[in-house]
Amino acid sequence: MSRTCVAVLGSSKPSAGESLYNLAYRIGHQLGEAGFDLINGGYDGTMTASAAGARAAGARVTGVVCAEIQESRGVQPNEYLTEIIDVPVLVRRLEILMRLAGGYVILPGGTGTLAELALVWEHVNKSFIAPRPIVCVGSFWKPTVAAIIAEQPDARVAIEFARTAEQVAAIMRERAIDVDLDERWLLDAAGAEVRSLHE
Repeated sequence: MSRTCVAVLGSSKPSAGESLYNLAYRIGHQLGEAGFDLINGGYDGTMTASAAGARAAGARVTGVVCAEIQESRGVQPNEYLTEIIDVPVLVRRLEILMRLAGGYVILPGGTGTLAELALVWEHVNKSFIAPRPIVCVGSFWKPTVAAIIAEQPDARVAIEFARTAEQVAAIMRERAIDVDLDERWLLDAAGAEVRSLHE
């Protein structure tokens, strides 16, 4: 990955034309225009939307896909990916999404997005990985974040909120990091297969 990569994480449910889908597209596009590549879960909903937006802005998009998900949901990677990282199990997928991104955008979502938010927040909060921005979009996650901060006030420093795609891109331009990682080691340890697709 030649440019800093930002993870966009969110629901698989929105369809083209819905407000959350359109927001994810704009975020992907703004990040691409700001010089970032994208990494996400590689399937449908906001994953497709953010990938399409990023590609339209000339960015590369890596999808981290998982045999467990494809078997349980019957989905296939979306058409906008330039690279696929294919892993056998969900926990490895989450780790790769976390470790290969220099910042995280958290859109509204379900239990999968909650797991992603919890994982990246814990790792940044406990300094298991270098500090990098975690940006929750809109108000969806505010009650969850507020409940955690009430119990653990120090955790607040790791989380930011944004309302628009432009605000997301501005935060990432200011705070996203280049990830210094032996990528091959991580992917080998995860049992990943990497495939390059169309440019």
